[in-house]
Amino acid sequence: MKHFFANHLKIIAGVVVILLAAYAVRYWVTNQAPSLGSYNVSSGNIVSTVSMPGTVSSDNSVDLSFQEQGQISKVYVKDGDTVTAGETLASLDSATQQTQVSQAESALAAARANYTSLVNGATSQDIAVSQAAVTSAQVALQNASTTLANTIDQQNTAVKNAYNTLLNTALTAVAGAGNTDSVAPAITGTYSGSAEGQYSISIYQTGGGLKFSVSGLETGGGNVQTQPVALGQSGLYIQFSGNPSPADTWTLSIPNMYASTYTANYNAYQTALQAQSVAVSSAQNQVASAQSALAQAQANLTLKQAAPAASNIQAAQAQIAAAEAAVSSTELNVGNATIMAPFAGIIRNVVAQPGMVVSPNVPVLSIINNGVLKMDAYASETDVVKVQSGQNVEVTLDAYGSGAQFPAQVTAVDTAETTFNGSPAYHVTLYFTQPSSQIRSGMTGNVLITASEKDNVVEIPSRLVLDDGGNSFVLLPGSGRSARRQITTGLTGDNGMVEVTSGLNAGDKISDF
Repeated sequence: MKHFFANHLKIIAGVVVILLAAYAVRYWVTNQAPSLGSYNVSSGNIVSTVSMPGTVSSDNSVDLSFQEQGQISKVYVKDGDTVTAGETLASLDSATQQTQVSQAESALAAARANYTSLVNGATSQDIAVSQAAVTSAQVALQNASTTLANTIDQQNTAVKNAYNTLLNTALTAVAGAGNTDSVAPAITGTYSGSAEGQYSISIYQTGGGLKFSVSGLETGGGNVQTQPVALGQSGLYIQFSGNPSPADTWTLSIPNMYASTYTANYNAYQTALQAQSVAVSSAQNQVASAQSALAQAQANLTLKQAAPAASNIQAAQAQIAAAEAAVSSTELNVGNATIMAPFAGIIRNVVAQPGMVVSPNVPVLSIINNGVLKMDAYASETDVVKVQSGQNVEVTLDAYGSGAQFPAQVTAVDTAETTFNGSPAYHVTLYFTQPSSQIRSGMTGNVLITASEKDNVVEIPSRLVLDDGGNSFVLLPGSGRSARRQITTGLTGDNGMVEVTSGLNAGDKISDF
């Protein structure tokens, strides 16, 4: 043994060195951050299916009924008629249902257009139009403000002119004909009150309007005061505030020879005041309206320039989903308004008549089987909502494997659950639409129903979609987990691919981990 080690010492040493080097390389690799590959985003078709287990059995005949209430419009067969699979046997008046389909399709188109517009954002032309609207609103506001200022000046001038005309008439009337001085002569009168005596009143014009001075003799002595004069409808009203007594009034009536002129000028002055109020108020309303229009135009421009919020995109997607469901529902109602032969056979027990009002699931005719077998299948509570009477499906039988498919049609879906293999399920009846000697009673298999299908959509493997508090995102190549992009997903297919409705385009690259 010593001789062996002595002769192979160099070889053993070399092997040890190689092993140590391999371990070092392995240690270095395993302690590095994992590198992420990339995945090329592409377009494809996504199909979502429902699979139900079932057993083949034979049945001599089957009763057929409508799936909803309505009035029968046409019956196409009579007792003894021979029919082929898929032939229409009777139908309800479906005008209302057809209208509902059209309305649902219009709503779906509008929801899709709204989503596209939201995701794409406003075009440069849209923004330019909104900007032009703001500029126009600014000009309108400037014009309205200028009009208001001019209106105030014009109305103030008109009121001032009317007042001056009335004032001159009053001065002339009080002073006497032909007297145009700014100070009217003294008017002497006797006042009887708490301070009786004679008083002399002089009326004169100042920058603030008409004023008067009082002088007189009374028990308490003389006093001179200066007070404003009011231009009344029929004369001048003088309100004392001191001697001869507080709150006493003298009225200097306009002489008859000046009365008509004074009244006309007084009415003109009142009219000018009213016109001023109306004109200024109208101009102020125009300014307020222009300010509101400018604020709205600026808000619209801001909205056009802003990026769409994630919540708005999600709301638009929800509208599309709701509209799609409405279309499917209305189309189902149209389909439920028709009875079609599930297989070839002979018609019997026809009770359906045009004009008859029928209830759901009440037999109106039956069909005798011409050797065609049926399958009793069971749908889970989550899948039964995707199964509808009249659907064309494919059946695979365990005896022949998944490569052999046999066409069939759903004829009935139970509304009450039952227990199948220990779990809640719903019984579904199907009839094979093409006779085959390969199909035998008692065989087991699966029913495959295409529930949803979308063509030419952006798709990625569902394993690459990450979730963060209800928001979906993908990682970008070479970034580890430091950079990511938010996306919105749609239909998930049976092959593990998921539809991407926003956030990615065909040709983009994302991390493959």
